[in-house]
Amino acid sequence: MNIILHPVTLITVILILFIGYLKKTAKAPKMVRGNFISDYQFPPMLNDKLIEKYPHLRQAQADEIIEGLRTYFQICNVAQDESENLAMPSQAVDSAWHEFILHTKLYDQFCEQAFGRFLHHSPAEGMLSQTEAQLVLKMTFKHACRLFDISRKRPDKLPPIFALDTRLNIPQGFNYSLKCLHENDGSFCLSHIGCMSNYKADGKGGFIKKRAS
Repeated sequence: MNIILHPVTLITVILILFIGYLKKTAKAPKMVRGNFISDYQFPPMLNDKLIEKYPHLRQAQADEIIEGLRTYFQICNVAQDESENLAMPSQAVDSAWHEFILHTKLYDQFCEQAFGRFLHHSPAEGMLSQTEAQLVLKMTFKHACRLFDISRKRPDKLPPIFALDTRLNIPQGFNYSLKCLHENDGSFCLSHIGCMSNYKADGKGGFIKKRAS
């Protein structure tokens, strides 16, 4: 039995198939780059430098920080054009990133395959306002939750990269809380990113509590 489609219906079907094809091809490079990041072997000297900077760390803990760096790069990959508007949620991971950048040729080669471009490190001083700080942290938290299958609206735990500094007792590390209930523990509240009005960027990539007026 022959089926004759109305011209409008036929055009609609073609458009749906074409849009599906575009979405599939758009995801392909992201998937390839994501696989590259997942399989990438970071240079051993990054671990050595981390233990040198944080002598209390064991080798396995330094490895966790390197995995945190891998996570951050995965977030940058899935965020694509938003990657310049992401916050680094871990002081320890930021240290690993800094050390990786110092190996310029290696880092440049990694970026080319991981992102198709050079991923610049934007200093925290570039965030000119508290609002901007909130937005970039919110963007990072959203992608981190998605990566680890955590509900962004009702998270029951922190993404590992957000919990890393606290768990490893990193000096001057970034500490986060899921609930806005602790007013004096120095944590940065994440339960409703908008309830961060009691905090401001500290100019070093972290956040500090405002003084009561």
